[in-house]
Amino acid sequence: MTFLILAFAILAPTSAAFGQPDEWRWDDRRGVHLRILRDYRVPEGAVSREPIVVIGGSATIDGRAEQDIAVIGGTLRIGPNATIHGDVVTVGAEAIIDPAARIGGNVEHAAVLLPDVMAFGRFFDGWWPFLRLGTTVMRLGLFFVVGVLLVAVAPRWLGDIAHHATASPLTSALFGVAGQILFGPVMVVLAVALAISVIGIPLLLAFPFLAAATVLLWIAGFSAVAMVVGARLRGKAVAASDTAVVDLFVGLLVIAAMTLVANGLAFVSGGFGPFDWTFRVFGWVIEWIAWTVGLGAAISWVFGRRQPVAPPPVPWPSPAPSVP
Repeated sequence: MTFLILAFAILAPTSAAFGQPDEWRWDDRRGVHLRILRDYRVPEGAVSREPIVVIGGSATIDGRAEQDIAVIGGTLRIGPNATIHGDVVTVGAEAIIDPAARIGGNVEHAAVLLPDVMAFGRFFDGWWPFLRLGTTVMRLGLFFVVGVLLVAVAPRWLGDIAHHATASPLTSALFGVAGQILFGPVMVVLAVALAISVIGIPLLLAFPFLAAATVLLWIAGFSAVAMVVGARLRGKAVAASDTAVVDLFVGLLVIAAMTLVANGLAFVSGGFGPFDWTFRVFGWVIEWIAWTVGLGAAISWVFGRRQPVAPPPVPWPSPAPSVP
């Protein structure tokens, strides 16, 4: 009988699905007393002669119910003076039944198995450090590959950017901060200016290429800074062309050392703690400084003049030996 009630509740017409008027009499015979997202109550002394189905609401029975009662996703309360001649079924709901209540049928409770949020959190805590470590390694690997390609294709260009970063690191840092702040507004103003001009509309198609060139310029600046860091560890001021790849690799490891250590500690311990987060924050700051100085050095290369390389000194001819 209970399954027939549930099936009727699901297939009931829309007019019945949202509940009947509140002025119903308890002894009327209109089929199933159905409530969806509404509460239902049989007060003490009242009689409900039809089955009761409540979906997404609470049911309170203090009087007499002559048919089955089904509550889905709500709370069922049966008072001490209640009398129920049918079955009582709750699905994913809480049933509060007073021991003094008289129930002639069976009492069934079907639990709904929901996802274990805590188990998902534990799984997430266990895999998240691993994913972060893998993502960091892949990111550094991608930058290293692009840097190697730039070293192979444009070594002199990287050398010029590295020279700007070494000659004036503070100025490069200021240019880099200004570039990060002004890049978005400048692009918006340029797009609007091109859009309102007839000649500039076709130039809007060049915006993706401009964005790609900006990203390439920024990666070139970061690679140049990494090369300078690697060269400084060898005691050289600027990276040499024959050891540029080695300097790039070592510089990347040094710049991302704090981030790698933080991800490694989190992977071993199974989660990020205060100690791991300290390393991570310092790692973010170091990487941001390297990226900022690299961007500023690249901007200086674009808008500045390349420093001329002084020619080697010409040796003076030695005086001819005097003949006695």
